[in-house]
Amino acid sequence: MLRRDCNKIIEFFVLRGCMSQLFIIILASFISGCFWSDDFRSIETIKNSGQLTVLTRSSSTTFYRNKEGLFAGFEFELASLYAKHIGVELKMINVPSFEIVLSGVKEGRGDIAAASLTKTAERLKDYSASRPINTIRQKLVCHPSFKGESFKDIIGKKLVVVDGSSYDERLKWLKKVKYPNLKWSTIDNLSSDQVLQLVWEGGPDCTVLDSNIAQVQKRFMPELRIIDDVSEDQDIVWYTNKKNSPLMASINKWLQQEDTKANVERLTSRYYGEFGGGYKYNLKSFVLRIKADLKKYKKLFVSTGQRYDIPWQLIAAASYQLSNWDERAFHPSGGKGLMLITKAMINKASTGDPLDPGRNIVIGVSHLKALMNDMPISIPPNERLWLALAAYNIGWHHIEDARKIAAGLNYNPNTWNGVKKALPLLSQKHYYKDLKYGFAQGVEPLLFVKRIKQYYNVLKKQ
Repeated sequence: MLRRDCNKIIEFFVLRGCMSQLFIIILASFISGCFWSDDFRSIETIKNSGQLTVLTRSSSTTFYRNKEGLFAGFEFELASLYAKHIGVELKMINVPSFEIVLSGVKEGRGDIAAASLTKTAERLKDYSASRPINTIRQKLVCHPSFKGESFKDIIGKKLVVVDGSSYDERLKWLKKVKYPNLKWSTIDNLSSDQVLQLVWEGGPDCTVLDSNIAQVQKRFMPELRIIDDVSEDQDIVWYTNKKNSPLMASINKWLQQEDTKANVERLTSRYYGEFGGGYKYNLKSFVLRIKADLKKYKKLFVSTGQRYDIPWQLIAAASYQLSNWDERAFHPSGGKGLMLITKAMINKASTGDPLDPGRNIVIGVSHLKALMNDMPISIPPNERLWLALAAYNIGWHHIEDARKIAAGLNYNPNTWNGVKKALPLLSQKHYYKDLKYGFAQGVEPLLFVKRIKQYYNVLKKQ
């Protein structure tokens, strides 16, 4: 069978989400049975074709569509820079499991595997690894109710990790050499982000995550507990076919360049950088901040609320959720100021310093009002504000996708109560595989709106 025929058949099933555990086994066997004239493309072949194919898994840090509907993610941006360096276009393919990400480069369906993959001895048996891109440690992350203080306390509790991941590999090693009574379960159809969401919702007691991913998830699930290290330092790398030395040599040479190092540092800060969101979800602290800091911005909130016919208390609540009422706030993804306004919002605004507190609030609220006004007429006026707030966080494109899911599940797609039931499903392959804008971290806007409502209710009583 020719390579192009295998690719067409594989892509047909992958795009349709036919990824049960049994199907993955069958698919892996099918791939192994394909006849390849060669099982990798040389750097010269890639350049001549004009396209670099990179295999990945969708997640909130690797590959997804942002609130403007554009592709984003650490691995996507870094792979785009490498593709530009060698003078070709990037083709990023999302596949449903780590097994297929890695086997894809082994069998010639992709040139590079880039999915926040750690360098492990087991993987080096079959693949070539790049120079380190980042360094992480695996962490035990648990539900707030978990009372343990170290890794050994997980024994006898419910521990779940992604099947085929480096976490699974590490746990096998720990069981063999240190904790013979250690037990855990694996899930093959969810990402690490999704497994962590299950932990946060009170399902499993704990999971294992890379330290950088755990830090990102703590931005909007600050109640989670990071308990202990599960590994020593590990390198995040790209993998290629073990025989493809020229491609790996090109990658490593590029990674050593000073401008590449600077870009890796910039992207690491953007996608994995710390942001003080974990400290602002305490209502008692919020009441104290009202007394200490609200007076500084209240007139601006009131005047902007009158201008756009939105309760000033809600604007103040949204601003607190976004920036903790810090006019110098800077989110790693690029949002700035009291309303964490983005470059796209600034570009639509008229002249004026976007970091001036009054101007920043106006730009943010005008964007919120535009989201409300541009909704389909089927959405009642009293539902638009909450849906617009969710869209402020994740983008209207993803809200539309959630509405599609809601309608399919017989939830009302024109109400916040209906849409919020569907939002968490945006991160599940079973649902996002058929959506125009694909994967999204749907629990984030759900919590975003919930906390704004809580702050809003407090402010109305003041």
